[in-house]
Amino acid sequence: MYALRFDFQVSNNEAKYEAILTGLLLEREVGAKDLSASSDSLLITILVNDTYEAKDQRMQRYLDTTRKLTHSFKSFKINHISQGKNKRANAVSKLASTSFDHFTKKVLVEVLMERNIDNRKIDSIAMPHDWTKPYLEYLLHDVLPDDRAISRKIKINAPQFSIREKQLYKRGYLALWLRCIAHAKGQ
Repeated sequence: MYALRFDFQVSNNEAKYEAILTGLLLEREVGAKDLSASSDSLLITILVNDTYEAKDQRMQRYLDTTRKLTHSFKSFKINHISQGKNKRANAVSKLASTSFDHFTKKVLVEVLMERNIDNRKIDSIAMPHDWTKPYLEYLLHDVLPDDRAISRKIKINAPQFSIREKQLYKRGYLALWLRCIAHAKGQ
């Protein structure tokens, strides 16, 4: 499971857009080509599906950013589902709003320090040369990067990682250990 926690104020619709954008970024990073998403927000699904235009300036920025990201996929479809059929997502959202120290090994919690519409991840095509290095440095030598936000993220996510024979592994959803590699090596 994957949950988001916001280090800034968000409305309900903004939180749902942040979830969609984060999912799109993750899917793009792993190289997905065809993507189907679901949302229990009727407003967001009709906006993303080009049925209506957003009126609020911030919502328009979310919509523009979402559409820009969806164009990086061969195909993209978003469907509306009722809240009753979205029980698992609702449960994860409630978990993310509580203290998450006790379940970091079961639920991946990402803390967003800024809005996805305010950062440069959307336009960036180039991936970091080796994202595993900061985790290895922290787990092996207790050394963190100088950037406070990155250091905090590494500390929060570190319990999900382990080192075996100088290789970084991450606990998978089914308690399997997945070997972590740099993006270039994955390509």
